[in-house]
Amino acid sequence: MFAQFESLLGDASPTLPSLLDIQLQNVKTQTGVDLRTAILENFGGNFVSLSSISEGDGATAIMEPEQVILIELRDAEALSGAFEAWIDMVPGMREMIEIQEFAGELVHTVKGVSDQSMPETKTQDVSYVITRSHFILNFGEIGLLQNVLTRIESGEDGFWQGEETEKLFERISMDRSVSRSYADLEQLVVPMLDSIVQAGQLAGEGALFDGAKLPRDWHIPFHAITEINEDDDGFFSRTLIIEKKELAE
Repeated sequence: MFAQFESLLGDASPTLPSLLDIQLQNVKTQTGVDLRTAILENFGGNFVSLSSISEGDGATAIMEPEQVILIELRDAEALSGAFEAWIDMVPGMREMIEIQEFAGELVHTVKGVSDQSMPETKTQDVSYVITRSHFILNFGEIGLLQNVLTRIESGEDGFWQGEETEKLFERISMDRSVSRSYADLEQLVVPMLDSIVQAGQLAGEGALFDGAKLPRDWHIPFHAITEINEDDDGFFSRTLIIEKKELAE
């Protein structure tokens, strides 16, 4: 993975890989941590991302969903040590981090802060967990992260390991798959319509975009599954929309 990243840098500018090497060596000299090994070459091939749109303002909900990213690790201890060294390098960073234990793991959280010029807005909280096999990054509230940690602790199979999920994707599965995704359309549609209404109102079209008339009890019993596959001349994406009852069967 890191070799591909260096290749991309080289394509952008022949000097960038050398500059990156200099910065990595500077960090190693200051902290004794080899970031190339501890972080950049530490991630495995499995990457999973999941998100959940919270209830509330439609535009805000769809732009700032709760999101969890899981990345497979080759050496969890090395990554943990690198993070500790990096935290000590940034003045005041350790004081900004809240640590709590959940499901046998330590959750590190940096609370979102408000912009003094716009006190009504706030950046999302960012949390991370380093397990024995994965680096888990969370944006927003930690409810989704706690669900993930609970399932890991219980030893339950996840969504992607389920037999029903495998059968579901057999319909569109092809060779050389790069990624798969699943979306609950019912959770997406109403917040998306809310954001369209708000954009129309900001554009001065309030008469045409009346949020009060937007139905809130829509039942949209569909899921969407997507697979992206690599081919010799590019990547191809295919999506299938199916009824929810099919997933439960």
